[in-house]
Amino acid sequence: MSLTKATYSMIDGQFVNAADYGASGDGVTNDTAALNAAYAAAAAAKKDLYIPAGNYIFTSQLLWDKNVNVVGQWEYTNLRKQGNFDGILITGLAAGSVFKQFNVLGQAGNGGSGIVIRGASYVTLERIFTGLHAQDGIYFDNTAATGDPNAGTFRTVLRLVNSSSNGRDGIGIDGTGYTGGVNICNVCTFDSITCNSNGNIGFRQYGESSAGYHFGFNITCAENDVGGFLLEGIGSVFQVYTESNATFDVNLSNTTIRNVVTVVNENIGYIDNGQNNILIGGAFAGMRVSQIYAPETPENVAGRDLIISSAASKSTSAAYSGGTLFLYGGDAAGTSGSASGGIVRLQGGDGYGGGQKGPVWLQPGGGGVTVGASVTPPASVLMRFESTTRAVQYVGISTAQRDALTAAAGMLVFNSSTSKLQVYDGSTWIDLH
Repeated sequence: MSLTKATYSMIDGQFVNAADYGASGDGVTNDTAALNAAYAAAAAAKKDLYIPAGNYIFTSQLLWDKNVNVVGQWEYTNLRKQGNFDGILITGLAAGSVFKQFNVLGQAGNGGSGIVIRGASYVTLERIFTGLHAQDGIYFDNTAATGDPNAGTFRTVLRLVNSSSNGRDGIGIDGTGYTGGVNICNVCTFDSITCNSNGNIGFRQYGESSAGYHFGFNITCAENDVGGFLLEGIGSVFQVYTESNATFDVNLSNTTIRNVVTVVNENIGYIDNGQNNILIGGAFAGMRVSQIYAPETPENVAGRDLIISSAASKSTSAAYSGGTLFLYGGDAAGTSGSASGGIVRLQGGDGYGGGQKGPVWLQPGGGGVTVGASVTPPASVLMRFESTTRAVQYVGISTAQRDALTAAAGMLVFNSSTSKLQVYDGSTWIDLH
C-alpha cells in the first residue's frame, strides 16, 4: 500500500504532514519556507514530521535542531538542495531523533555537504541516500553548535545509508581542530553503508587520533577517486568491502591503535602504519597483524602475557586435530632487481638492572620439533633436521671466547682457533674429531 497523505494519517495520527504547510514537492516551487514551517509545527506539537513523495526544492539550509523525527515515503521523497551551503544541519538539540526514508540530492552548481551532524548524540539516520554534493554526502563536525547542551556526537546510528557521487568524501568524520572536552565523535554504529564514486574517500574518519570506538558492518567503498576506507582513530571494529579505488582500498594511518578491520574481498591496496591493528582477509593470507602488544599493566606489576593460538577442535564423536598456527614472513615483490622476503623473528625481551634477555622456549609435545620440512619426528626425538640440500652450521668462536662462557655439560661449540668441533663433558672441552 502506498503511504499517501491520507493513509499515513490513518496509520498514526501523531504526524505533521509537510503538505499541510504548503510544501508542494513539484520540483519547481521553492519549498524551503514550507519545510521549515512544518518542522517547527511538528516540534511545537511534539509530533513527527512526514514529508510525502515528491521533489522538494530548498535554497537555504534546513536546520533540524529539535527532538523531531522526520520520515519520508521511501525513495520517492527527494529533498533537492540548490545553492552553496550545507543542506541539512542536525545539531545536539535533535538528540534522540530518527530521520529516515528520504533522499538529499545536490543540484547542479551546488556547494557544501548534504547532511551535517554536529554534536548530535543518539541520532539515527536510516534508509537515506545523499549524493551529488560538492563536499561530503554526510559530514560529522566536531564543532559544538551554539546553545547545544551536548557537544559530542555519541552513539549516532547510520543504517541502510548510501552516500555516493559526492565531490569529497562519502562519509567524513572530521576531528580536525579538536582541543579537548567532549566535542568529539565516538561510539557510533554504521550498518549496511554504501560509499561509492566519491571525489575523495568513501568512508573517512580523520583529524583526531583519540576518536573512534565505532562499529561498522557491511560497508561498501568502491570506485572512489582517492581511497576506499580510511581510519585515524582507535578501537573501532569494521567489516568492509572495497574494490577499484584509485590509490588505496584500506588505510590505517600511523595514529591508529587497536582497530579490527575485516576486508571481505580480494583487497589489493592497503596501508597499515598504526599499532595493535588487526586486518583480516583480503590479499594478505588469512590475517595481517601490526605490532600487537599485550595490554599495559598497572604500575609495579609484571608485564602481561600475550598468547597467540590457533583454534582448538570441537567434536562430540570422532576426534579432529587442532588448528595449525602459521607464522609467515611477507613475500617480496617488484618488477626488477631482487629483494628478500620478510623475516620471522622470535626474540625475548630485554632485561633490566643486569637481568638477562628473556629466553625463547620451544616446548613441543610428543611430536618434537622438525626444522626444514613438514615431517613429524618420532616421539623420542626432541629436534630433527630434515634436509638433503642444507646442513646445520655452528658459527665458530675462538678459544678465548669459549673460555669466557659459563660452561655447562653437553655444550657444543666449533672452536675457530683449532678448527675443531668440541663438547664440554662437565669438566673439560673435548675434541669430537
